Amino acid sequence: MKNNTIPIPQGDDLCRCQLTLIFYGSALIFIKADSLFRGSIVMTLSIQDLLVLKELPSEEQISLDIMAIFFKEHLCNRLFHYKIRDKRRDIRLHLRTFDLPHLLGIHKMLSGSSYRGSKGFPALASGELTLEMLKKANIGAYDSTIQRILHFPFLYQLMYKPQFIIFNPKVARSMIEAEFMLYNAFSGRYLHLGVLPTKSAKHTLSKFRHKESRFFLR
Repeated sequence: MKNNTIPIPQGDDLCRCQLTLIFYGSALIFIKADSLFRGSIVMTLSIQDLLVLKELPSEEQISLDIMAIFFKEHLCNRLFHYKIRDKRRDIRLHLRTFDLPHLLGIHKMLSGSSYRGSKGFPALASGELTLEMLKKANIGAYDSTIQRILHFPFLYQLMYKPQFIIFNPKVARSMIEAEFMLYNAFSGRYLHLGVLPTKSAKHTLSKFRHKESRFFLR
């Protein structure tokens, strides 16, 4: 393993530091630090950190490019098969890279199609699309969507340890279109992932959201 570290300045003055790169095999793991800091440093969470996340991260701890790589490497290109009592309604869920902009709520902050779907993922993974850019584009929508982004890393744990309900929008008095709802509690909140059937007998995503309770699922 090759560790190429740029030393971080010491002291209380306003300093500049950037990045530690760790090469492990062919994988590149990013550990970023704030470009500007005074005193202590807020480190950006690595992919390995996101896999075992326990507490809700702050905005300073996350980076959209790292989350894109995390999503592609650990959630995409695999089939999640959940068996339930009614075998005719087993859930086979396949996540794709172009699902990521929707899961993060990019469409709520940026109009147009430039950063949606298949166009949006490369912009996220390359670092072209950042939290700062989203905030400047629509501060109101950003403030109402940032919690969705901060909770997103918990999706990995949700996919591997979900609880299920068969979801009926009419009974729940909800506008969410979903046949099933995957949910569980993380960092004091319930995360919900709605899924819909497709013609290929696989399910696709409907909604990803966080709530302090699961009252609307009853």
